[in-house]
Amino acid sequence: MSDLIVYQNANETCIKAWNEPTPFFSSSQASETIQKAIDTLAADGGGEIRLMRGRYALSRPVELKNAVAIAGSGRATTLHPADDWQGEAILFANETRGASVSNFCINGQDLPSLRNGIEIATSGECEIEKMKIARLAGNGILLRDHAFLCNIRHCSLAGNREAAIRLQSLAKGPYGDFLPSSVQNCLIYGGGKGIVCDNAIVVNLTGNTVYQTKGPAFHLCKVSNSVLISGCRTFQIGAEAVLCEDSHELNVSSNIFCWHEGPGIRTRNARWGTISGNEIIDSGSYNPGGPDQKTPFAKAEKSFSLQNGIELLDTRGYSLTGNTIFSWHVCPKMRNGIYEDAESSKNLIADNQINFYEEAAVASHGSDTRQGENVSLSDTTHIGEKQTEFIQSFQTKLTEKFIKELYDI
Repeated sequence: MSDLIVYQNANETCIKAWNEPTPFFSSSQASETIQKAIDTLAADGGGEIRLMRGRYALSRPVELKNAVAIAGSGRATTLHPADDWQGEAILFANETRGASVSNFCINGQDLPSLRNGIEIATSGECEIEKMKIARLAGNGILLRDHAFLCNIRHCSLAGNREAAIRLQSLAKGPYGDFLPSSVQNCLIYGGGKGIVCDNAIVVNLTGNTVYQTKGPAFHLCKVSNSVLISGCRTFQIGAEAVLCEDSHELNVSSNIFCWHEGPGIRTRNARWGTISGNEIIDSGSYNPGGPDQKTPFAKAEKSFSLQNGIELLDTRGYSLTGNTIFSWHVCPKMRNGIYEDAESSKNLIADNQINFYEEAAVASHGSDTRQGENVSLSDTTHIGEKQTEFIQSFQTKLTEKFIKELYDI
C-alpha cells in the first residue's frame, strides 16, 4: 500500500493511492472518508495521508491511529463541524503511538458542543505541527491522561474560549513516571488562557508568543512541577503573564512579559523556583478598551488597583535574579517591583533592576529571605518621563474582529 491522497470531488470526498489515477473509496461524509484512509494505512503499518485543499465538514470525530501522519495544504485545508456534528473533538487519539498531524486548519466555528480541536489521550510520541486551530468552545489542543513524549510546535491558535493549549494529568503512566512533553514556537492570540499546565509534570514551554488572552498567558496549577518557560513573549494580557499555583520546581528565564493587567509573575504555594533574566514590563496595566492614549488617568483611576511586578505568596526556595522590572509612563506604576508575603521564606532576591513603582522596589515580608544589590528608581522612568495624562490601551475588539474575518466560513 502506498501513501494516500484524500480530496474532494463535487459532493464526494475520495481516497486514492499516490500512484493510482482513480479513487478506491468515496463518500458524501468527509469524516467517514478520512477515517477510512487512516484505518487503511494503520492496518498496513502506517504512512502519510495528504489532505488536499478544501473545506471538510465533519459530522463526527476522526480517530488518529498508530504511525499515521496527516498533512494538509495550510489554511486552504480546513476541517470544521457539519450541521449534524456530534462529538467532543475534531481529531482524537487514545492509546496511540507515533501519530502526527501537520499544516492544516481546524475551525470550531464557536459551536458550544465542540469542546476541543485536537485531543490526545494516553498516547506517546505524537506530533502536532504547523496547525491553525481556532474558535473551539474548550481548548485548541488538549493533551491528557498520561500522554507522553509529545511535541506541539509552530502552531497558530486563535480565539479558543478556555485555553489555546491544555496539558492535563501528564504525570504517571504505563511507560514510566513524569515523561516529558514540549510546546515550542507557537503563536496564541485571543480567547481565554494561553497555555495551561494542569497536573502536568516535566514540560518545556519554549519560544511561544501569547497575545491578548483574557486569562493568564501561562497557568500552572494542581501540581504542575518541573515546568520550564523560556524564550517566550507575552503582550497585552488580561490577567497575569505567569500564574503558578500549588506547583513546584518552576524555571522562568529569558522571557519578555509586557503589558498585562495582573502581576507579571504570581506564585502561590510554590517551592524551589528560578526567575531569572526576564523583562517584566507594565504590570497592572489598566485597559480602557478604546484607542491607545485617549482615556485620561483621572477617569480610570477608580477602576483598577496597582499590581506588583513579581508577587510571591507562600513561596519558598526561589531565586529572583537579574530581572529588569519596569513600567512605562503611559500606564499605572507598579505597586511594588517585587512583593513577598509573610507566608514566604528563604528566597533570594538580588541583582534586579526595578523602575517606576508606588511603594517599594522590593517589599519582603517573608522570613530568612536574602536580598541585595537591587537597583531601583521609583518616580520617573529611565527615559526621564513622569506619568502622562492619558493611559495606554489595547483593543481586544479588533483582535476578535480579525479572528472572525480570518476563520469565517
